Amino acid sequence: MRSTVMLLMAMGLLVGCSSYGSAVDRHFGEAYREDVARMVADPAASKEVAAVEGLEGTTAEGVTESYHENQKAESQRERQQDSGILKVR
Repeated sequence: MRSTVMLLMAMGLLVGCSSYGSAVDRHFGEAYREDVARMVADPAASKEVAAVEGLEGTTAEGVTESYHENQKAESQRERQQDSGILKVR
């Protein structure tokens, strides 16, 4: 009798610890994968081999340099404002 009770208790513990796979487990990550798929504008874009049209090298270089100079100047203005030493004329 005692061994039967022990056996039933052991089986009860094993059943309680087992997992049947919940709905969460079955659908884990689906929303993430759907969101990533929706963010891709053109899934076939990686298969295109045509060259991208753009600016010529010398023109692009000038634009890039101008952009970087403007970013540096803006950064310096922000630092001056943050430190409180900006002088308005």
